[in-house]
Amino acid sequence: MAGFFARLEKRLERLVRSSPALERLARGLHLRSLLHAACSHRQELVLGRRLGPDAATTATAVPTGFSILGRGEVEDVRGFFLAVNPGQVDSLAGLYDYGCRVLFMFVAGQPAGYIWYVDAQQERPLPELAQFRIALTGRDVYLFNFYVSPAARGSQQATKLLRLALGRLGAQRYEQAYGCVERGNVPARWLYSSTGWTSLREVSVWTFLSCLRFAGGRWFVNPKVLRPWRPSVPMFDYIPLAGAQAFRMEAPRLPAR
Repeated sequence: MAGFFARLEKRLERLVRSSPALERLARGLHLRSLLHAACSHRQELVLGRRLGPDAATTATAVPTGFSILGRGEVEDVRGFFLAVNPGQVDSLAGLYDYGCRVLFMFVAGQPAGYIWYVDAQQERPLPELAQFRIALTGRDVYLFNFYVSPAARGSQQATKLLRLALGRLGAQRYEQAYGCVERGNVPARWLYSSTGWTSLREVSVWTFLSCLRFAGGRWFVNPKVLRPWRPSVPMFDYIPLAGAQAFRMEAPRLPAR
């Protein structure tokens, strides 16, 4: 399926380039932008990293002023998300209620960022695992949605926070971590490479009209398409087309703890 769309995209490009008139017409109509909106493609790298005793040791070597708290250890969860990423509070509330685990990051006592994760005991499905063909077993953990607030960036603070998070997970006896990063996201790839991650494989992700997605051999749908008449802020951009009813559509109110 992915190969078919890739060949189709290349053929359209060759057709446009074969004629100066078609090329001028394509530029005038912003054809490339229209095609990208109708059908976009990206490559995702599935990453892996061992979480042995070295990661647990890192947890004891905490940089001065840095700290991490887990779920249930922060009194004002909504206030934390408002301070770090106010535009995503409702989606983050949905992840929290859905049962995903989160590490809250602080620098000099101030909210600085967060990273979400699930393990093999996660009761409710995470769509990303299906998209990237990741099956968690035993002491595996999948990390996603790592975010550092603009105020806390610089001086390699993102690297320090990620290392600190890996150290905490290692101390919790997780053995293998997985994650994903877009191939074209050079800063993120450097961040993960500098903290010991390695690339395991690539996954092609095709998106059509911002409604349907094909990845990992499966079709996914944008939740907003299923209920366009009901305003909602889903915590997942795309969910499996088969079994979509298993996913809650609206982000609930965030609990205090």
